[in-house]
Amino acid sequence: MNADGTLGSRTKLIDAADQGSLDGFRVDRDGNLWCGWGSNGALQSEPSEVGGRKVFQLKGKSEDLDGVMVFNPEGKPIGFIKLPERCANLAFGGPKNNAST
Repeated sequence: MNADGTLGSRTKLIDAADQGSLDGFRVDRDGNLWCGWGSNGALQSEPSEVGGRKVFQLKGKSEDLDGVMVFNPEGKPIGFIKLPERCANLAFGGPKNNAST
C-alpha cells in the first residue's frame, strides 16, 4: 500500500501452483503467514495404468499435503503442521491468542 492508501507495485511471495493450495490464512505478530494447506487437485502430466485403465493421478499424495504451512515475511516456508485432513480455515485463539485453531 502506498502512503495515500492506493495500491502500489505487487510482488509474488508464494506460488502454490504446483501441488499445494492455500485456503484460509492469518498473519502473526512477526509477520509470518499461516495458511491452511492441501492438495490443489493438480494431476500428473502423463497417465498411469491402474487396473487395466490409464488414469491421471494426483501430483503427490493429498494426505501428505494436508495441514498448515507457515511462511516468513519473505515468502520462505518455515514450518508445516500435518493434519489428518485439509485445513479450510485458520484462526488464532486461546487466552493469549497464541494457539492456532
